[in-house]
Amino acid sequence: MKCETLVDKILDSDHHVRFAAIFDMSGNVKASKERKGIVRMVSSDKTKEWASLAVNAWKHREQLYPMIGEGQYVLAVYKNLKRITMPVGKDHLIYVTFDNDGGQEDIIRAVQNQKPGFGVPGLE
Repeated sequence: MKCETLVDKILDSDHHVRFAAIFDMSGNVKASKERKGIVRMVSSDKTKEWASLAVNAWKHREQLYPMIGEGQYVLAVYKNLKRITMPVGKDHLIYVTFDNDGGQEDIIRAVQNQKPGFGVPGLE
C-alpha cells in the first residue's frame, strides 16, 4: 500500500481526524495530509521535529518489548487535541491528530483497521 493511500484512508475514517502522517524509522515524513478547512495548530517544521521525537521514543520503548510485549499505540492528550502514534510493521509509524471531542477508541480502532495487517504487503 502506498503511504499516501493510507493517509487518505485514515483521514476518511473519522471526521474528527485533523491530520495524518506516515514516518519511517529515521524520522522522515513519507506522506502527510491535513483535513481541508481546519486551522493548523502545528507548523510543518514542528511536525518534522515531532516525527523525530516520536521515532526516538518508539525505539526506546522497543527495549521493553521482551518484558511487556510489542507496543500497539501511544495516545497523547493535550488541551486542544489528541495524538496517536502507531507502528506499521517495523519500518513505519502512523501519526494522527484528532479533535478532543472525537471518540478516541473509535478513532484508534478506525486507524488500526486501515493499516496493512499481518501478511499484507507493507508500505511503499
